[in-house]
Amino acid sequence: MISLTKTGIDKQNKNTFTVFHQNICGLLNKKELLKSLTRNSLQIIGITEPHLTDEELESITLHSYTLGAQFCRRTHKCEGACVFIQNNMHCTNINMERYSNEKDTEICAVKLHILSRTIIIITVYRSPTGNIAYFLNNLEATLNHTYNNSVDIIS
Repeated sequence: MISLTKTGIDKQNKNTFTVFHQNICGLLNKKELLKSLTRNSLQIIGITEPHLTDEELESITLHSYTLGAQFCRRTHKCEGACVFIQNNMHCTNINMERYSNEKDTEICAVKLHILSRTIIIITVYRSPTGNIAYFLNNLEATLNHTYNNSVDIIS
């Protein structure tokens, strides 16, 4: 059984799988926050609005975490999405380029195999100035693309 929680950690249950998400509005200024998160035995840290390029994001080092997936803007500044995974977990990056569009749907995803289950983690950002109809259509297409009866999706 997988116990999911967004806040707190169930120290009694060794099968707890903890996912944390934060809209961080600039990752470089929040390194201390990230360090404190890594001390809490979170398996997954999802971040929206890291405000970094691909190269800058890939150079971020978090103790015992690996960058699992990312979407960084190339034309406009800021925003984006990324997922950090605990080093002891195996993940596969899911290519979400065809569903991502700057400002409208900025999305990244990873597939994990944990406790004989397959879990897909999707991190999504939509700018307040983005097209909401485009976002909803892309989100539906993303979920249709990734979903099947043998996976659990967390977004």
